[in-house]
Amino acid sequence: NVEPVDLGLIVQEYVDIFQAKAALKNIELRDRRIFEKTAVFIEDKHLGQLLTNLLGNAIAYTPQSGVVIVEVGRLETAVSANGQTHAVVEESTPAD
Repeated sequence: NVEPVDLGLIVQEYVDIFQAKAALKNIELRDRRIFEKTAVFIEDKHLGQLLTNLLGNAIAYTPQSGVVIVEVGRLETAVSANGQTHAVVEESTPAD
């Protein structure tokens, strides 16, 4: 079933789940919400698979002591006055 879910809340839950895996590589893992509530229509199962793949890969390919940030918010566009929901995963390498 496709139902509205709060993307920011779900992302926060997955970030919490992946904290231990990130800590093994001394990676700082955090989520950043641009808006408090960001509803999307998606099957929970598919969203879980997507976040597991994104966070797992981000941690796997981020070097030791790096940073992974998951950003969730609304993307304002010229086409849509209401904007579109977006999620971005950023990875960075540690400073030398």
